[in-house]
Amino acid sequence: MQLDNDGSLHLCYCTNIHPGDNWAAVNANVRKFAPALRAQLAPSGKFGLGLRLSARDARELLEGDRLDEFRSFLDAEGLYVALINGFPYGPFHKTVVKADVYAPDWREEARVGYTLDLAEITLANFNGANFLKRIDGGAFEVTDESGAPTYGASGKILGSSLEGSNTDIADEFTKLIVTQQAYSANTRVVTTSNQMVQDVLNMLR
Repeated sequence: MQLDNDGSLHLCYCTNIHPGDNWAAVNANVRKFAPALRAQLAPSGKFGLGLRLSARDARELLEGDRLDEFRSFLDAEGLYVALINGFPYGPFHKTVVKADVYAPDWREEARVGYTLDLAEITLANFNGANFLKRIDGGAFEVTDESGAPTYGASGKILGSSLEGSNTDIADEFTKLIVTQQAYSANTRVVTTSNQMVQDVLNMLR
C-alpha cells in the first residue's frame, strides 16, 4: 500500500469482495469496479488493489501475455497492486473457507508452486537497485535514482533455497563500536560527577 507524504493511507479495492472462479472472472471484476472506485476515491492519484488469486487464477494469469496485458491496464488506469492474497488455495466464495484455508500446506508441491506463482506475478527489477530507500527490515521504497520497477525482466524465484543475509557486517560492527565507546564515555562522566559530589560533601563536613 502506498502512503502520502503526510503518512495517510490509501483505500484499496480487494477483489475477493466479488466472486470469481477463474482469472477471466477476476479480471472482469477489476476492469468493471476498480476504475470507477478510483474515480470516486482517488481521482488525482493512484488507487491500490488487493489482488486475491486462487492457485488456478495465478496459473492462468501467468499464461501467454496475460500478465503484461494486466500490467498495461493497471498503468493506463492509474491502478497498482498494493497486496496479493494467496489464501485459500481454491475458491474464496465457498460455504466453508477457514476450515481448509491452509490446505494444501507447504509440505505439498501444489502449495509451493502456488506460492512461487504469486511471487512471480509481483517480481520486479530496478535499474538502480542499490539506490532503493530502505524503509524497515526488508522493505524498500522507489527513489528517483533507482528508477521505476521493470516487470517481466530477468529474475527468477528459487524454491527450497535459503536467502543470504542483506546485513552489512562491517557497518553493523562500526555501529557497535561507536555505541560501546559512547557508553564508556557516559560511564566515565557519571563516575566523575559522583566523585565531584562526594568531594563537595566532604568539604561541607
